[in-house]
Amino acid sequence: MNATSIVIDVLVAGGGTSGCNAAIAAAREGVSVCMVDMDDAVGGVATRSNVSGYHFGSRGGLQNEVDKRVMARQRVIGGRDSLSHPEAKRSVYSQLLQECGVQVLLGHICCEVLMEGNKVIGIAAAGPNGRVHIYAKVIVDCTSEGDVCAAAGAAYTTGREWDGVTHSYSLTPRIMDANEKTGELQISLRNFDAGWVQSISVQDVSRAYREGRERLLHYLTKGNGAGRHLASIAPKLGVREGRHIVGDYQMNISDFLHDRHFDDVIARSYSHYDTHARDLGNESDFAQMWLIVLDMFKKSGYWCDVPYRSLLPRGIEGLLVASRALSVDRDVSMAVRMQRDIQKIGEAAGVAAAMSAQQFIKPRQLSVKQLQKRLVELGVLNETDIMRSQTTNLLFQSGSLAAMPLTYDYVTGLNEGQKQQLAEQLCEYLGSEEEGAAVWWLWTIGESAIKPLSLVLEISEQYARRRIAAFGLALLGSEEAIPVLLEVLQAKDNSSREHPRSLPRWVAAIVLLRFLNSSEGAEHAIAALEENHNAGISSCMLQYLYHTCTLLETSQQALLMERLKRWAASPEAGSYYTPPESNAVLHTKWLVALWTGLIAAKCRDSSAVQYCEPFLQDSNEIIRQAAQASLKKIEHLLASEEAWEGGQADV
Repeated sequence: MNATSIVIDVLVAGGGTSGCNAAIAAAREGVSVCMVDMDDAVGGVATRSNVSGYHFGSRGGLQNEVDKRVMARQRVIGGRDSLSHPEAKRSVYSQLLQECGVQVLLGHICCEVLMEGNKVIGIAAAGPNGRVHIYAKVIVDCTSEGDVCAAAGAAYTTGREWDGVTHSYSLTPRIMDANEKTGELQISLRNFDAGWVQSISVQDVSRAYREGRERLLHYLTKGNGAGRHLASIAPKLGVREGRHIVGDYQMNISDFLHDRHFDDVIARSYSHYDTHARDLGNESDFAQMWLIVLDMFKKSGYWCDVPYRSLLPRGIEGLLVASRALSVDRDVSMAVRMQRDIQKIGEAAGVAAAMSAQQFIKPRQLSVKQLQKRLVELGVLNETDIMRSQTTNLLFQSGSLAAMPLTYDYVTGLNEGQKQQLAEQLCEYLGSEEEGAAVWWLWTIGESAIKPLSLVLEISEQYARRRIAAFGLALLGSEEAIPVLLEVLQAKDNSSREHPRSLPRWVAAIVLLRFLNSSEGAEHAIAALEENHNAGISSCMLQYLYHTCTLLETSQQALLMERLKRWAASPEAGSYYTPPESNAVLHTKWLVALWTGLIAAKCRDSSAVQYCEPFLQDSNEIIRQAAQASLKKIEHLLASEEAWEGGQADV
């Protein structure tokens, strides 16, 4: 392209999962649109990362039309109904963009954000013919990492709190194998976890491509894929998590699970808490509570409002963010990232951008009611979504509370007597398949639930009911639970749980002892480490020891460090991250070493620093960052006398 500048109504940065829908939606509202993408094809993860099947997400809007066209095209070029053929979806999006008159610039990367004060007025895009300056009334950032927002100065977060690690990425192959029923050859996907990547680092992404191919080779030669034929490999990484832009509102996990209604809802999301972490001891306390204690792995999907404010980068004007980088906390990001939902969010942002451009106003000034009215007309929202007061989340399917419309506001608004009555009804579910949801609501009720739970602990002769009652009491901070937790731990309770990734109940007991700040399980935690369990279990043991080691006597601390160092030095420590049926083998020596250093620092062991040093120059940027963060904590602990006073100081 020879032109050096373009003036347009709406600029969409990113032509992937949300970007195509945003550009088409904006153009159909009657404004001029330019879409820029650094890739050589449109469609995002579905067409470039081989993630071609939908996993949860809500239907509606433009995506219904796109999916219908894709299925029709697949009847011509081939493909399975359950998977969208990459070329079918690419060509459908390309055709729709052309029909709508969207000016598409592929092979162009956004290299500079053009601003007037705190308002984004355009971008400079670098391509084969040099720079193109694109000026627009409104910009929609549909880049997966929120690149435009970050370059404009918007605040953002990345990764989990303790080490900055993000979801594992994939490099998905298409495998030719035989249909189990018919024996006919078919193409299937293996969206395996290939490792960790700092997705905003060019160097680390380059490393991840190489590493992903090595792990794929392992899968095809030694893993469950051995003997299968490789049809193709994705040309782009499947990155599940990167930046989370801080917007006018940051959605939290309570918003998601309790399906909080927002007056400015612009889309509905539907998913479960879809974490790919295998080292749950390094994840948030909520993640450990939800998955380890309550065993809520993929119980069902949960509905959630996406508010317009989460599309508005805080302090920046003229800009919307409409990708997985939208304003959510990390726990919510596990769920609000499915292709269907991101497509709808992109469409909503495109319509909002067009309306703002037509009215010569900033997106922040747009009437949300006008936007919602148009989104209802387009099928992105239903009329009931705007005035909704009920939810189907966390409802019971049987028993006295079956179909009762429980909501967070209803439960927390009850008086003391009503809360105790509800708690008694919830206790009826303890020991049943719905006990996880029951304990969640008991925890939500708070102190009023302690007496009914204590009664179950006192009078029940069923071990399963006493065990889950103790779990509930521990979550509420009651030390009355400790004897039963120790009983579960000593028995190494490994009774059946529903999901293949569920952790044993004795691990849940360790997590709860940490929540209660009790060191009574220390000996069991050390012994469990020496048994060389997978990273899910060992990470819980390590975090427990880190938080409780200063409660031990000096002689006990010395024995702990002796055994911990010996285990950390063994070849088996950190060698088992993924479960046996997984497609890749990810080693986590670095996690073991960093935790050992942190525990050593709390035990006033001067050798603590040396555990971080080998990983400060690691080829993986995620590991380098985790080592740097741990070293900073260790140096703080070693320098602080407060760290040794009763275990109260932490970082």
